[in-house]
Amino acid sequence: MKNIEKRQFKRVVTPRMAMILASDRSYASYIEDISISGVRLCFASDYRRDNAPIVVGETVDVLVDEMSPLKGAVVRITEPVVVIDFDGLDEVGRKRLAAEIMDRQSKFGLED
Repeated sequence: MKNIEKRQFKRVVTPRMAMILASDRSYASYIEDISISGVRLCFASDYRRDNAPIVVGETVDVLVDEMSPLKGAVVRITEPVVVIDFDGLDEVGRKRLAAEIMDRQSKFGLED
C-alpha cells in the first residue's frame, strides 16, 4: 500500500537552532523540519531540568536566527520532540515565512 502525504504544506529539513519561549520560560532546541504551517523541534537537552514543562495547547514563540518570532500553539509532545502549529500567521506572515524558508533552504543546499 502506498503511503500518501496528507500535509497541505511541504516540510523542509532545516539544520538550525531555535529557542522556544513560553511565558517566562525558554527552551533551547533545534529544528527537525519546518513548513509555513508549523515546526517540529527537538529539545537540545533535558528541558525539564531548569524549567516547568511545556504543555499541549500552550501558546509559545519560536525564535529562529534573525527571523521575527513565530507564534504558535503546542500540538504534540513526545520527548524530546515538540510540534508547534503556527495558527496565528496571517497571509503576509505565511508569505514572509515561506520566503525565509526558501532562502535558508537554498543557503544550506537543501533544494529538491
